[in-house]
Amino acid sequence: PRKLQRQRSKKRPSQYMDEEAFTLKQEYLRALNNYEQTGNLRDKEEMTSKKKIYDLRLRALQKKTNADRIAMSKNKPKTLWTIINEERQARGCERALIQLNTETGIEENAGKVAEMLNEYFA
Repeated sequence: PRKLQRQRSKKRPSQYMDEEAFTLKQEYLRALNNYEQTGNLRDKEEMTSKKKIYDLRLRALQKKTNADRIAMSKNKPKTLWTIINEERQARGCERALIQLNTETGIEENAGKVAEMLNEYFA
């Protein structure tokens, strides 16, 4: 029997973003756009420095939010493990799409690909 898996929606916490982080993101995106248009080495250095500043701000906001969540919770170990598991899931790679080139074209349905492979190797 084939198991059906439900795709879970990935929640991006909005509390990691504040006004300063938003302006840093806008500055980074402007610098990225400028670098993509010019390809200049100086623009690349400016873009990477703005990205680093933006990432550091997001990381600081995330640390503060997680510390607040732990401090406010009644069950601190459970909250701590919830945060750890959220981080693990966020860093996990997404599953690759399965494609199979057949005589009739490209098949992307995982169930049909599995059936075709089973028939081929049977």
